[in-house]
Amino acid sequence: MSVPVVAPRPSGVPVTTVSALVIISALVVGVGLASNTVLHHLVQTLPLWAAAAAGRKPAAQWFALPCFVFWLGIMAAIWLFLLHLPSFVNGHFSPVEIAMTILVGIAALVAIPATPFRGVSPGTAAAAFLLGAVAQFGAFRLSLIPVIWNH
Repeated sequence: MSVPVVAPRPSGVPVTTVSALVIISALVVGVGLASNTVLHHLVQTLPLWAAAAAGRKPAAQWFALPCFVFWLGIMAAIWLFLLHLPSFVNGHFSPVEIAMTILVGIAALVAIPATPFRGVSPGTAAAAFLLGAVAQFGAFRLSLIPVIWNH
């Protein structure tokens, strides 16, 4: 009698989920509390909440990928501004906010190469990626509405 060989299922929480939770925590708790903009940052991170909740599903990780790229880009723009280099960002950043940019940037840098590029069809990957990009840009724009920004 032969016993079928089954590949062990990877255990633990996916790197992309941990990275999403780090970014959410840094932005909502760190920056949100430091600048009294918790609601603003909750709205901005909604797509990452969805990706973190979906966990290991390959399509969810493809959905999260443009969110990680988006946040890495925003952090890079902030760093350029802080270094007095050309950037579309301006304003004042407290030491807590600067520390959070480092956490967000590292989490995004870790998550981007950790996204699995297999386990989902190219069409599903493209659709999830596009949906994630639209969700992230939409959440960011929604967070700029005065009732959310000022609350």
